[in-house]
Amino acid sequence: MPDELKNDALSGLNPAQAEAVRHTDGPILIAAGAGSGKTKVLTHRVAHLIACGARPESILAVTFTNKAANEMRERVFKLLNIEAGSSAGNSPWIGTFHALGAWILRREHKTAGIGKNFSILDEEDSLSLVKEATKELGADPKQFQPSRIKKIISRKKGDLISADDFSADAKDGFSRTTASIWKAYEEKLRSSDSLDFDDLLVKTANLLANNPEILSKYQNLWRYINIDEYQDTDHVQYQMANMLASSHSNICAVGDIDQSIYSFRGADFRNILNFEASWPKAKIVTLEENYRSSKPILDAANAVISKNELRRPKNLFTKKDGGEKLAIYAAENENDEADFIAVKASGLIKNGAEPGQIAVLFRTNAQSRV
Repeated sequence: MPDELKNDALSGLNPAQAEAVRHTDGPILIAAGAGSGKTKVLTHRVAHLIACGARPESILAVTFTNKAANEMRERVFKLLNIEAGSSAGNSPWIGTFHALGAWILRREHKTAGIGKNFSILDEEDSLSLVKEATKELGADPKQFQPSRIKKIISRKKGDLISADDFSADAKDGFSRTTASIWKAYEEKLRSSDSLDFDDLLVKTANLLANNPEILSKYQNLWRYINIDEYQDTDHVQYQMANMLASSHSNICAVGDIDQSIYSFRGADFRNILNFEASWPKAKIVTLEENYRSSKPILDAANAVISKNELRRPKNLFTKKDGGEKLAIYAAENENDEADFIAVKASGLIKNGAEPGQIAVLFRTNAQSRV
C-alpha cells in the first residue's frame, strides 16, 4: 500500500509540484501562483507524507473557509481510500483555523476557563450583544456605531490585544467609551458562556502560549503542520501555526503574496514575506504554471503585479494556446460605464449568447444601481 500510495501521490504533478510534495521534513514555503494547483499539491503532499510513514492523525491541514476545507478533505480521503465519515482519530485533521480553535477549546475547556458546552456566536449574534452593551452604557449609537465598534474589537483581538490592554492605552474619549463597550460585551459573552469567532482563535493562542504542557501535547499530536492561504493569516493565526510547529519544524505554508486581499479583515501579508526569517532553513518552491487562464490574461496580470515592490518574484505561464485579448474601456462617468456594459451585453445576446452566460463584476453593490 505505501508504494502504491506514493505513486498515486506523485502522479499527475509537474516538476515544481512534485518537488513540493516530496519535501517531507523541515519547513517549506510553497509560493503558489493563481491557478497553479496549490490544493492539489497540498492534498498530494498529505498522501505522500503518509506513504512515507507518517501516521495520518499526526497531520494537520488548516485552511480559511469551510468550503475549502471540505474540498481538501474529500480529495485527501479519496487519495487515501478513506471513508468520508471517518473520525479524526485515524485520519488527518483538516479544517479551518476557527474549527481548530473550537476543537482544542472543547478538550481543554477547564484550563481555558470556559464551559465545555460553550456556544459559538455568529457575526449577527455578536453584533446584537455589542448593540446591547452600547445601549446600556448610554453611548450615542450614531457616534459609536455597533458595526464599527465590533470591527475594532475584532481587529484588536486578531492582534492578541485584550479589552484591558485596549482600555489601558485609551487616550481619547472615543477610545475610552469603546473600551467600556468592549468590556461590557465581554461580560455578556461570559455570562452566557459564549465565544465569538475571534475568541476561538484568541483563547486557543493564549491557552497554548500560557500552558507548555498543553502546547507540547498538541505539538506531539500534530507533527506535520500544513497552512493554506498563508498570505491571509492574521497575527493570532500566525502565532498559533508557529507555536504548533515549533517543536518539529515541519511546517508547510502555501500562499501567494500577489493574492493577499484580506487586510481589511486583519490579514497581514508580511507573514508570508517573513516566512524565511521565521524559519531560516526553509525550502522555497515556486509554482508558476497556471492551469486556469489564457496567455493574454496571464501576461496582463504579470505586467500589473510586477510593479509591486513587496513580493517574491514569480512569472505565471501557461501551455494553453489562444485566448482573447483584454479590452479596456475608459468611461467618462458611471452612466457612460453602464451604457457601455449594457450595449456590450446586448450585442453578445444578439449574436447568440444566452443572458445567463454573461457576468458583470463590480467592487461595491452601489455601483450596480446605475
